[in-house]
Amino acid sequence: MLHADAGQRVTVLWRPLPAWLNVALGLGTFAGLLWLERQRPLRRWTENPRRRNLRNLALAALSAIAIQLTVLRRRVCSTGGRSG
Repeated sequence: MLHADAGQRVTVLWRPLPAWLNVALGLGTFAGLLWLERQRPLRRWTENPRRRNLRNLALAALSAIAIQLTVLRRRVCSTGGRSG
């Protein structure tokens, strides 16, 4: 729980998750959504499910890369190129 009096600065300690946990959470989320789609589809299937799921996974991977690059660029810009 965070608490600060008037005029005090609140700092939040944040540590990135380990890489293996990020991968496990991502794959678990994808598997859960795939299972839910199988149980109760939001629309009827008009194309090969394997092809559609591979395309969705590729798009998710590209999105994750874009997010990571954005975070990395923000860190580099905020530190002025200095490490640390």
